[in-house]
Amino acid sequence: MANASRSYTQPRRVNAVSITLLLLLLFAGYLAFSAWPVVSLYTDVKSALEDAVPRLYRANLLPDSESEIGTGEVRQTLIEKLTTLGVPDPGTAMTITRDERVVAIAVKLDTAIDLKLIGKKIPVALNPRVETSAARVTY
Repeated sequence: MANASRSYTQPRRVNAVSITLLLLLLFAGYLAFSAWPVVSLYTDVKSALEDAVPRLYRANLLPDSESEIGTGEVRQTLIEKLTTLGVPDPGTAMTITRDERVVAIAVKLDTAIDLKLIGKKIPVALNPRVETSAARVTY
């Protein structure tokens, strides 16, 4: 028995492990493909908010009467931009916060990941928020 040698038999290329890995890769790709519109909407909305924050910061530095007008202009511009992005009813979903410490804009979006092959939708709540300090900068 000491002289008995065992030979190693190499597994076939197509086996249970390789099939399982292929199925996992396909499933992950399908989920990524299905979630892409939601991820894209989030980044587009966040980009629109980031574009509006500097104008809101400048409006916050003005006296109250002029600040309200500037905030209204920023709000109207954002509503138009969010409408073109496909956000339903952006006026009620948007929150603008202005005080002596923080200037912030937040949007609450209720959307869904659409899994077309199985005909199911997974609801997702997105809350992009952008803020900056409202302190006056002096040099």
